[in-house]
Amino acid sequence: MVGQTMGLRHPERLLSLALVATNSQTPMEAHPMWHNRIGQAEAHGMAGMADATLGRWLMPAFHEAHRDQVSRIRDRLVATPVRGYVGVAEAIMAFDLAGALSRIHCPTLVVAGEQDQGATVAMAQSIAAAIPGARLEVVPQAAHLVHVEQPERFHAALDAFLGNAACGGSATFRDKQHTDVEGSRNLLHWPMPNPCKAENRGNEVTRTNNLISHRSPQVWR
Repeated sequence: MVGQTMGLRHPERLLSLALVATNSQTPMEAHPMWHNRIGQAEAHGMAGMADATLGRWLMPAFHEAHRDQVSRIRDRLVATPVRGYVGVAEAIMAFDLAGALSRIHCPTLVVAGEQDQGATVAMAQSIAAAIPGARLEVVPQAAHLVHVEQPERFHAALDAFLGNAACGGSATFRDKQHTDVEGSRNLLHWPMPNPCKAENRGNEVTRTNNLISHRSPQVWR
């Protein structure tokens, strides 16, 4: 959701965009469900919601095969402040960019877990259809935490996308993207070599993968 908003409000800051396990709007019929979750969190804390949430986020086979990893994710979920969870839930209910996605023009990858109950494949298909030139990747045997359940498949799709996304358009477009990144270097405090140069591409992909792998459990808190 943040990525979609960035793509619309600050396209000059993006070389490309990966939208993973997300949707572009929350229908009104889903609001009672979110109000119920807010009520449960406020009444019983996050511990009372952890098992049901993890049941939606990860498939049963992953729970059985990776108990330690599931336990660590559960600990992070339980540690989430209720106030923060409520704020996110309210933001999700208010979120609606479905009618604006056609204005996103940077290379975009949309990823969905085949068994995701919250951000369904149909939702991902709608997003990919609305963004000009977007690519859709449906990951089998994965629910909401696609990158956790199927890391090799997820990173392979991301590697392939990042390796070409910023370098597949016109020379003018590539030059403009790199100029925009250079102008943002001090703001980001992150050295960002031009990914259109072959000698830099592998390092950029590796750094992005490491960042996602390190930060993703925090994102899903």
